Amino acid sequence: MTGSRADCPDRMRRRILPSCVLLVFLLGAAGCATRGPAPDFQRAIRAADEDGHYLADLPLYPVSDSEGHAAVLAMVTDYWEPPGLLARLRPRWRAHRVGAIRPDDALETYLVERGLWGYWGVGEMDTLKERLRADAPVLVSMQERPFDRTDLALALVAGYDDARERILLYGLADEPVQKSYDDFLRSWRYAQERYLVVSPPERADWRLTVSERISRGRHHMAVQRYADAEPDFVAALEMDPGVARHYVELADAHALREQYGEAEPLYRAALRLDDTDARAMNNLAHVLIYSDGDLAEAKRWARRATALEPDNPRLLHTLGVALYRADAYREAARMLERARTRAMNMDGATQAEIAMKLVQVYHDDDLWHLARQTLADALAHDPDVDVPEPLRIHLRDEP
Repeated sequence: MTGSRADCPDRMRRRILPSCVLLVFLLGAAGCATRGPAPDFQRAIRAADEDGHYLADLPLYPVSDSEGHAAVLAMVTDYWEPPGLLARLRPRWRAHRVGAIRPDDALETYLVERGLWGYWGVGEMDTLKERLRADAPVLVSMQERPFDRTDLALALVAGYDDARERILLYGLADEPVQKSYDDFLRSWRYAQERYLVVSPPERADWRLTVSERISRGRHHMAVQRYADAEPDFVAALEMDPGVARHYVELADAHALREQYGEAEPLYRAALRLDDTDARAMNNLAHVLIYSDGDLAEAKRWARRATALEPDNPRLLHTLGVALYRADAYREAARMLERARTRAMNMDGATQAEIAMKLVQVYHDDDLWHLARQTLADALAHDPDVDVPEPLRIHLRDEP
């Protein structure tokens, strides 16, 4: 035997001690990555809950090692979807991972990919408080000097205390920063009182404004949840029935589910309010085409839309389809060629749809050499284009 029974406790201590040290280290590191609100602020809110609110579960990542906007955005996304232990041990990496994100289309894409809805608005102090009471973190633009955009910063509003007139901000320094209401409002006003509220769409249960309703509805539309978008568009229309675009948004939610009977009167209502809305004209033409409505009327609306926006490939495509349905193949081909040329920078699905419709026009007009050439060009651009069965004949060398 290599050791006695008395040696066992020593061996166990030698094995357990390193594991305990590692565990303490991991827990400590995790604590450095995620910290709670300022203790005095937390105590004050608990003492007078009706006079304030704070988001107790917000993580706090250091901002000195990265751009501030990246860190605060990571705090918000991780608030809604807390990361695992390994991710919490690497807060600097998490912050840099979103370092290129700005409040524009890239930010919207970033949030949508994570199942989050973000709304940029202009508000007042009560706007921020109401969203905080719904446990939704709010980002605000801050600027210390008027007319000096070089010190523009993005801060996360984590709580407010009416009794002491203090507001709790993350992202301006490694530790939470408390500002008086006067100081905060001054810096926020210099930045035009812009705010960004981020939330899973189903968790946004405060009193949404008309603009927030439209924004959340568009979020649902972007991820093809058209039925989920409908209640927001209905609410926006009820809150402000005098805006043509509200009718168009609701009509689109129906049209994309092929509920043409519900969509058509809404487009017509929009055009009664605004007879220069090219989108309403185009989409009404689309509904008339695909619901076997009046093709002559569809062509009129489509022509009016393209007259207003002659370089819009979507409008040119609709007019081309209307002309094709009316057997005006040559004019349809010209419109679809224009649409295809102007769609070069659009998404692949839109380009493929236009190309396949053009192949169809050439096919039905017995211009099979042009059909083969157009199909070959489309496949050279994107080999994964879905070719409808009737047009697959043009994949051969000879008709």
